[in-house]
Amino acid sequence: MILLIDDETRRFHSHRMELEECLTVHGLEVRVKRDTDDAYQFFNANKAAIRLIILDIMMSPGEVFSRHSTESGLRTGMVFFEYIRGQRPDLPVIVFSNVSDPEVGKTFAAKENCRFLQKIDVAPLDLVEEVCEMLGLKPGN
Repeated sequence: MILLIDDETRRFHSHRMELEECLTVHGLEVRVKRDTDDAYQFFNANKAAIRLIILDIMMSPGEVFSRHSTESGLRTGMVFFEYIRGQRPDLPVIVFSNVSDPEVGKTFAAKENCRFLQKIDVAPLDLVEEVCEMLGLKPGN
């Protein structure tokens, strides 16, 4: 299972459709959570079944992360990433965001088993290729 956590999923509908089409061949489903509280609960209930997470950075902190320094939601995904790694250090994560701060990209580039992709630069098939590469799968096969 791939968990996509993003509060703006309608804007990236084609990315999701391409992912679902390709990954179904491999028996994987894409589950989408648009709210951090729902994503947090889903992750905790399904963490053993999740093979990869695609995570946005800029999201409302919700109840779960409201006590953390998220810069009014601008860095919620960074806090969520640290939580995920605390629970599943081996879990591959693609940080998929519109954040253009080069320091954010460098921060995630230094993390093991993590990729930072800017939404504006990534076509749907490029995202599919990144997911398949991280999971050791061939796209569409």
